Amino acid sequence: MSDKRIRISPSISNFREKLLARTGLKEYRIYDIFRSCIFFGLYRPSDYFWFVLHRGKRKVFYCGSDILRLPKWIKYFKATHYCENEVEQKALRKLGIEAKVCPMIFDDVKVPVSFKPSKKPHVYLTTHPGRDKEYGVDKVEQFAHLFPQITFHIYGSLGIGESSGGIKGNIIWHGFTLENEFNEEIKNYQAALRLNQFDGFSEITAKSALMGQYPISWISYPHITGASNAKALRLALNALSKKKEPNYEARKYWLKKLNESLWTILTE
Repeated sequence: MSDKRIRISPSISNFREKLLARTGLKEYRIYDIFRSCIFFGLYRPSDYFWFVLHRGKRKVFYCGSDILRLPKWIKYFKATHYCENEVEQKALRKLGIEAKVCPMIFDDVKVPVSFKPSKKPHVYLTTHPGRDKEYGVDKVEQFAHLFPQITFHIYGSLGIGESSGGIKGNIIWHGFTLENEFNEEIKNYQAALRLNQFDGFSEITAKSALMGQYPISWISYPHITGASNAKALRLALNALSKKKEPNYEARKYWLKKLNESLWTILTE
Protein backbone atom coordinates (compact mmCIF):
# COMPACT_ATOMS: atom_id res chain seq x y z
CA MET A 1 0.00 0.00 0.00
CA SER A 2 3.07 2.25 0.09
CA ASP A 3 2.36 3.51 -3.42
CA LYS A 4 -1.01 4.92 -2.33
CA ARG A 5 -1.49 8.46 -1.13
CA ILE A 6 -4.13 10.27 0.90
CA ARG A 7 -5.48 13.76 0.31
CA ILE A 8 -7.32 15.28 3.26
CA SER A 9 -9.69 18.17 2.62
CA PRO A 10 -8.76 21.36 4.53
CA SER A 11 -12.34 21.27 5.83
CA ILE A 12 -11.45 18.28 8.00
CA SER A 13 -7.87 19.32 8.79
CA ASN A 14 -8.59 18.75 12.48
CA PHE A 15 -8.58 15.02 11.66
CA ARG A 16 -5.36 15.19 9.61
CA GLU A 17 -2.96 13.62 12.10
CA LYS A 18 -5.49 10.94 13.05
CA LEU A 19 -6.10 9.98 9.42
CA LEU A 20 -2.40 9.79 8.61
CA ALA A 21 -1.83 7.56 11.63
CA ARG A 22 -4.94 5.41 11.06
CA THR A 23 -4.29 4.77 7.36
CA GLY A 24 -0.50 4.70 7.46
CA LEU A 25 -0.43 6.54 4.13
CA LYS A 26 1.72 9.44 3.02
CA GLU A 27 0.06 12.76 2.28
CA TYR A 28 -0.67 13.66 -1.33
CA ARG A 29 1.65 16.00 -3.22
CA ILE A 30 1.58 17.37 -6.77
CA TYR A 31 4.10 14.80 -7.99
CA ASP A 32 1.72 12.00 -6.84
CA ILE A 33 -0.87 12.65 -9.57
CA PHE A 34 -0.22 9.26 -11.21
CA ARG A 35 -0.40 7.24 -7.98
CA SER A 36 -3.52 5.74 -6.42
CA CYS A 37 -5.08 8.35 -4.11
CA ILE A 38 -7.83 8.34 -1.51
CA PHE A 39 -9.58 11.70 -1.27
CA PHE A 40 -11.01 12.16 2.22
CA GLY A 41 -13.75 14.77 1.90
CA LEU A 42 -14.78 16.77 -1.17
CA TYR A 43 -15.85 20.08 0.33
CA ARG A 44 -14.03 22.93 -1.40
CA PRO A 45 -13.11 24.09 -4.90
CA SER A 46 -9.51 23.11 -4.11
CA ASP A 47 -10.70 19.57 -3.36
CA TYR A 48 -12.51 19.39 -6.70
CA PHE A 49 -9.45 20.83 -8.48
CA TRP A 50 -7.11 18.09 -7.26
CA PHE A 51 -9.76 15.42 -7.80
CA VAL A 52 -10.10 16.43 -11.47
CA LEU A 53 -6.37 16.97 -12.01
CA HIS A 54 -5.46 13.56 -10.61
CA ARG A 55 -4.48 10.98 -13.23
CA GLY A 56 -4.06 7.87 -11.10
CA LYS A 57 -6.71 5.69 -9.50
CA ARG A 58 -9.19 7.75 -7.49
CA LYS A 59 -11.05 6.77 -4.35
CA VAL A 60 -13.35 9.14 -2.49
CA PHE A 61 -14.41 8.82 1.12
CA TYR A 62 -17.31 11.18 1.90
CA CYS A 63 -17.39 12.56 5.43
CA GLY A 64 -20.99 13.83 5.62
CA SER A 65 -21.98 17.36 4.71
CA ASP A 66 -19.65 17.38 1.68
CA ILE A 67 -22.32 15.28 -0.07
CA LEU A 68 -24.90 18.05 0.33
CA ARG A 69 -22.86 20.50 -1.76
CA LEU A 70 -21.32 18.05 -4.21
CA PRO A 71 -21.29 19.18 -7.89
CA LYS A 72 -23.28 16.88 -10.13
CA TRP A 73 -20.40 16.59 -12.61
CA ILE A 74 -18.32 14.59 -10.10
CA LYS A 75 -20.04 11.43 -11.33
CA TYR A 76 -18.42 11.79 -14.75
CA PHE A 77 -14.93 11.21 -13.35
CA LYS A 78 -13.97 7.60 -12.75
CA ALA A 79 -13.60 6.85 -9.05
CA THR A 80 -14.53 4.34 -6.36
CA HIS A 81 -16.83 5.98 -3.82
CA TYR A 82 -17.31 5.23 -0.11
CA CYS A 83 -19.71 6.63 2.47
CA GLU A 84 -20.67 5.72 6.04
CA ASN A 85 -24.38 4.89 6.09
CA GLU A 86 -27.44 4.30 3.96
CA VAL A 87 -28.66 7.89 4.34
CA GLU A 88 -25.50 9.12 2.61
CA GLN A 89 -25.65 6.28 0.12
CA LYS A 90 -29.16 7.27 -0.98
CA ALA A 91 -28.17 10.93 -1.31
CA LEU A 92 -25.21 9.99 -3.50
CA ARG A 93 -27.36 7.69 -5.59
CA LYS A 94 -29.65 10.63 -6.40
CA LEU A 95 -26.55 12.34 -7.81
CA GLY A 96 -25.82 9.32 -9.97
CA ILE A 97 -23.02 8.02 -7.75
CA GLU A 98 -22.92 4.47 -6.39
CA ALA A 99 -21.03 4.26 -3.11
CA LYS A 100 -20.12 1.42 -0.79
CA VAL A 101 -21.05 1.81 2.87
CA CYS A 102 -17.90 1.66 4.99
CA PRO A 103 -18.28 3.28 8.42
CA MET A 104 -14.97 4.68 9.67
CA ILE A 105 -13.36 6.04 12.79
CA PHE A 106 -10.39 8.33 12.30
CA ASP A 107 -9.05 7.64 15.78
CA ASP A 108 -7.54 4.46 17.20
CA VAL A 109 -10.10 1.67 17.75
CA LYS A 110 -8.21 0.44 20.83
CA VAL A 111 -10.62 2.00 23.30
CA PRO A 112 -11.02 0.21 26.65
CA VAL A 113 -14.42 -0.80 28.00
CA SER A 114 -15.52 1.81 30.52
CA PHE A 115 -19.27 1.40 30.95
CA LYS A 116 -20.53 1.64 34.53
CA PRO A 117 -24.22 1.05 35.36
CA SER A 118 -26.06 4.04 36.79
CA LYS A 119 -29.63 4.74 37.84
CA LYS A 120 -28.87 8.37 37.00
CA PRO A 121 -27.26 8.12 33.56
CA HIS A 122 -25.09 10.74 31.90
CA VAL A 123 -25.57 11.30 28.18
CA TYR A 124 -23.27 13.39 25.98
CA LEU A 125 -23.44 15.04 22.58
CA THR A 126 -21.18 17.32 20.61
CA THR A 127 -21.90 20.39 18.53
CA HIS A 128 -20.19 23.40 16.96
CA PRO A 129 -20.85 27.11 17.52
CA GLY A 130 -23.66 28.28 15.25
CA ARG A 131 -24.67 24.72 14.34
CA ASP A 132 -26.60 23.67 17.45
CA LYS A 133 -29.82 22.94 15.56
CA GLU A 134 -28.01 20.67 13.09
CA TYR A 135 -26.64 18.66 16.02
CA GLY A 136 -30.00 18.41 17.78
CA VAL A 137 -29.18 20.69 20.72
CA ASP A 138 -32.54 22.43 20.34
CA LYS A 139 -34.29 19.09 20.78
CA VAL A 140 -32.32 18.33 23.94
CA GLU A 141 -33.27 21.73 25.36
CA GLN A 142 -36.93 20.95 24.68
CA PHE A 143 -37.11 17.45 26.18
CA ALA A 144 -34.37 17.33 28.85
CA HIS A 145 -36.79 18.29 31.64
CA LEU A 146 -38.83 15.17 30.87
CA PHE A 147 -35.87 13.05 31.99
CA PRO A 148 -34.84 14.50 35.37
CA GLN A 149 -32.87 11.35 36.18
CA ILE A 150 -30.53 11.97 33.20
CA THR A 151 -27.78 14.58 32.95
CA PHE A 152 -27.14 15.82 29.42
CA HIS A 153 -23.61 17.01 28.63
CA ILE A 154 -23.18 19.29 25.61
CA TYR A 155 -19.64 19.75 24.29
CA GLY A 156 -18.53 22.34 21.75
CA SER A 157 -21.00 25.11 22.52
CA LEU A 158 -21.73 27.37 25.47
CA GLY A 159 -25.39 27.93 24.68
CA ILE A 160 -27.05 31.31 24.44
CA GLY A 161 -26.29 33.41 27.50
CA GLU A 162 -24.35 30.58 29.16
CA SER A 163 -20.77 30.57 30.39
CA SER A 164 -18.24 27.73 30.23
CA GLY A 165 -19.37 24.90 32.46
CA GLY A 166 -22.77 26.53 32.79
CA ILE A 167 -25.69 24.45 34.05
CA LYS A 168 -29.28 24.82 32.93
CA GLY A 169 -31.51 22.34 34.74
CA ASN A 170 -30.12 18.91 33.93
CA ILE A 171 -28.09 20.20 30.97
CA ILE A 172 -24.39 20.99 31.40
CA TRP A 173 -22.72 23.14 28.74
CA HIS A 174 -19.00 22.32 28.56
CA GLY A 175 -18.06 24.58 25.66
CA PHE A 176 -14.78 23.85 23.90
CA THR A 177 -12.93 20.98 25.55
CA LEU A 178 -9.55 19.53 24.65
CA GLU A 179 -9.89 16.07 23.17
CA ASN A 180 -7.90 14.28 25.84
CA GLU A 181 -10.09 15.88 28.52
CA PHE A 182 -13.23 14.97 26.58
CA ASN A 183 -12.10 11.35 26.22
CA GLU A 184 -11.45 11.09 29.95
CA GLU A 185 -14.79 12.64 30.91
CA ILE A 186 -16.97 10.50 28.66
CA LYS A 187 -15.53 7.33 30.23
CA ASN A 188 -17.77 8.12 33.20
CA TYR A 189 -20.92 8.45 31.10
CA GLN A 190 -23.38 5.86 29.79
CA ALA A 191 -24.26 6.90 26.23
CA ALA A 192 -23.44 9.18 23.33
CA LEU A 193 -26.41 10.92 21.72
CA ARG A 194 -26.26 11.77 18.02
CA LEU A 195 -29.35 13.51 16.64
CA ASN A 196 -27.98 14.74 13.30
CA GLN A 197 -30.40 13.80 10.54
CA PHE A 198 -27.69 13.86 7.85
CA ASP A 199 -24.32 12.75 9.08
CA GLY A 200 -21.38 10.42 8.72
CA PHE A 201 -20.64 7.76 11.32
CA SER A 202 -19.61 10.14 14.08
CA GLU A 203 -16.55 9.72 16.26
CA ILE A 204 -18.60 9.97 19.45
CA THR A 205 -21.00 7.24 18.33
CA ALA A 206 -18.08 4.99 17.48
CA LYS A 207 -16.22 5.70 20.73
CA SER A 208 -19.36 5.13 22.78
CA ALA A 209 -19.92 1.72 21.16
CA LEU A 210 -16.27 0.73 21.54
CA MET A 211 -16.34 1.68 25.22
CA GLY A 212 -19.23 -0.72 25.76
CA GLN A 213 -21.73 2.08 26.28
CA TYR A 214 -25.21 2.32 24.74
CA PRO A 215 -25.06 5.05 22.07
CA ILE A 216 -28.28 6.47 20.63
CA SER A 217 -28.41 7.67 17.03
CA TRP A 218 -31.00 9.30 14.79
CA ILE A 219 -29.43 7.45 11.84
CA SER A 220 -29.75 3.68 12.05
CA TYR A 221 -26.65 1.51 12.57
CA PRO A 222 -26.26 -2.16 13.60
CA HIS A 223 -26.12 -2.73 17.38
CA ILE A 224 -26.72 0.97 18.08
CA THR A 225 -30.08 2.15 19.39
CA GLY A 226 -31.99 4.03 16.71
CA ALA A 227 -34.11 7.01 17.71
CA SER A 228 -35.51 8.86 14.71
CA ASN A 229 -38.76 9.85 16.44
CA ALA A 230 -39.89 11.05 19.87
CA LYS A 231 -41.21 7.68 21.03
CA ALA A 232 -38.05 5.79 20.12
CA LEU A 233 -35.89 8.45 21.75
CA ARG A 234 -37.93 8.35 24.95
CA LEU A 235 -37.67 4.57 25.16
CA ALA A 236 -33.94 4.63 24.48
CA LEU A 237 -33.23 7.24 27.16
CA ASN A 238 -35.43 5.56 29.76
CA ALA A 239 -33.72 2.22 29.10
CA LEU A 240 -30.27 3.52 30.05
CA SER A 241 -30.84 3.31 33.79
CA LYS A 242 -31.73 -0.37 33.38
CA LYS A 243 -28.48 -1.37 31.69
CA LYS A 244 -26.43 -3.52 34.06
CA GLU A 245 -23.54 -4.72 31.90
CA PRO A 246 -21.28 -3.20 29.23
CA ASN A 247 -22.58 -3.49 25.70
CA TYR A 248 -20.11 -6.18 24.63
CA GLU A 249 -22.14 -7.14 21.56
CA ALA A 250 -21.91 -3.64 20.07
CA ARG A 251 -18.23 -3.35 20.97
CA LYS A 252 -17.37 -6.66 19.32
CA TYR A 253 -19.33 -5.83 16.18
CA TRP A 254 -17.82 -2.36 15.73
CA LEU A 255 -14.25 -3.41 16.47
CA LYS A 256 -14.53 -5.86 13.59
CA LYS A 257 -16.56 -3.63 11.28
CA LEU A 258 -14.33 -0.56 11.61
CA ASN A 259 -11.21 -2.56 10.89
CA GLU A 260 -12.89 -4.26 7.92
CA SER A 261 -13.98 -0.89 6.51
CA LEU A 262 -10.46 0.50 6.74
CA TRP A 263 -9.03 -2.58 5.07
CA THR A 264 -11.60 -2.37 2.26
CA ILE A 265 -10.87 1.29 1.54
CA LEU A 266 -7.11 0.79 1.59
CA THR A 267 -6.90 -2.40 -0.46
CA GLU A 268 -9.65 -2.38 -3.10
